[in-house]
Amino acid sequence: MANRWFTKIFGTRFNRELKRIQPIVDAIHEHEVRLKEIGGSELQAQTAKFREAIAQRTGALIVCGYCERLAPGRFRIVMEPALDPASFPTASALNAAVASTVERHIREHLDQWCIFRPLWEAVALPASEPEVTGHRVEA
Repeated sequence: MANRWFTKIFGTRFNRELKRIQPIVDAIHEHEVRLKEIGGSELQAQTAKFREAIAQRTGALIVCGYCERLAPGRFRIVMEPALDPASFPTASALNAAVASTVERHIREHLDQWCIFRPLWEAVALPASEPEVTGHRVEA
């Protein structure tokens, strides 16, 4: 009988736990609705922003690197010093640093990169710069 009174006053353990986590569940559902409204390509474009925001919030270091082909069947892995998200004022600044590092890697070894989808918005080249065209590279 005392158990019934206790349950009526405080509720069941399930109800108490549900009441505790309900705000979290509601927030997740709000994000789900917002993300469903965003198109697939736009969501893919935001992946870098999400990665940097998570790193900034958790304090996880970001390590940029690449694998360089030296000869057929021979490779070298190059790792950059880790970027500490705490040293950047915003996620955008961190994202810019990561993009700059990746861009430098691509420019240093242009013949070893294949891009199958546009990573950056198209920018018209000035008339003085020749247009760069791709070529096939055999390993």
